[in-house]
Amino acid sequence: MNSKKRRERQQMITVGVIFAVLLLLLAAYFIIRNAVTGSGEETDASGNVGDIGQTGTFQIIDENYLEATAIEYKYEGEDIKLDLVNKEWVLVDDPKFPVEQSTVIEMAQAVSDYGGFAEIVYDKSRDSAYGIDDPLLDVSVTYSGERTRRFLMGSQNSATGYYYFYEVGSNAIYAVNDSIMTYFRFLKVDLFDDTVTPTPEAKDILALSVEYDGGKYEFGAEKDGAVDGTNEEHPVNRIMASMPKQANLQYTDLAAYGVGDDELSKYGLDAPSLRVVLKYKEYSTITAGEEGSSSAQISKDIEYVFLFGSRVTEGEGDDERELVYVMEEGTGTVYKVSADKFEGIYSAVTDGEEG
Repeated sequence: MNSKKRRERQQMITVGVIFAVLLLLLAAYFIIRNAVTGSGEETDASGNVGDIGQTGTFQIIDENYLEATAIEYKYEGEDIKLDLVNKEWVLVDDPKFPVEQSTVIEMAQAVSDYGGFAEIVYDKSRDSAYGIDDPLLDVSVTYSGERTRRFLMGSQNSATGYYYFYEVGSNAIYAVNDSIMTYFRFLKVDLFDDTVTPTPEAKDILALSVEYDGGKYEFGAEKDGAVDGTNEEHPVNRIMASMPKQANLQYTDLAAYGVGDDELSKYGLDAPSLRVVLKYKEYSTITAGEEGSSSAQISKDIEYVFLFGSRVTEGEGDDERELVYVMEEGTGTVYKVSADKFEGIYSAVTDGEEG
């Protein structure tokens, strides 16, 4: 094939590809437009028709989530109200409840940045068809300056798969996906901030001390050398193996929260039976350079103090369990864990004692 014919063939292929792409784009446009807008109209599951405004992908909510000061939403019959107090999110009706901050921050982010696919002229007479008279989600967020916006997620349109989304007081209702719902499927119990005890590798433990019965066990890596993580009989490894882990410290194990210093005696935590002080290195990775082109690992020294209090017996007969109150120092959140945790640490620090 000579060069002229080759050029002609290449030109024909190029034109064909461009034409095919244009056809695909045009077809996709009409499929999406007809699915969402019905050629300038929107039909709900009841066959009612509404006028369509803008279509495509566009912003509905564009707020700075850092300016959110209050969030209220309803989920499964619970009305959850949260306020930002001294840079901490708290439950309005239970300010001492330990709220998991990251969950609420994600809520604020989700409700402050949200987009839609079609704008429909709002017709109040069709609230039932939209499903906003009995919404799947009802959330209000207040921003700095006491400016509150309330949003309702209605029913799903079976024809398009989109949901109706309405800001109270607006002249429009929107077709959206339901991604925002994920961030508000939390009952009060789900907002509980579980205590997570650290589990550093043995080589990263800098120091560990346990105070008990007037005695004290002390380990220091600088003085005693790093712990060999494979030596299960080393007191440090035995202590760490008996420390309650996250699985032991969840809402189901909760004894009390918001406990003040004057109430610690009820749980034997004013004069703890064991006081464990753990110092260790915690590592994190930071990125730098253009678009995170380079990264580096940094470490910081952490001190964690954990208390064991008095024992309590629950249940009867075969179901009887001996438990012990525990708490991370300073949190005011008290749990009950198996007394085996206490025994494991106590024996680790006393087995080597004379007499």
